[in-house]
Amino acid sequence: MAVGDPMSKALLKVKEAQAILFGTDTLTDYHKTLRLIHSKQIEDVLEDGGGYLIPRAQIVRFLGKEI
Repeated sequence: MAVGDPMSKALLKVKEAQAILFGTDTLTDYHKTLRLIHSKQIEDVLEDGGGYLIPRAQIVRFLGKEI
């Protein structure tokens, strides 16, 4: 995997998580990802200066499969 590849990172930004979850970079899917965070369907999210850092393990848990 390449350096900076979201698949190799332990913490993901919302746009990186969105790409894994939905395979897109649309504003609609960005908002879907935020709704998953706010509704606690994706847990253990860290706030980072106005943004979020999402543990890769939580994406794996949400999807129910290894990524």
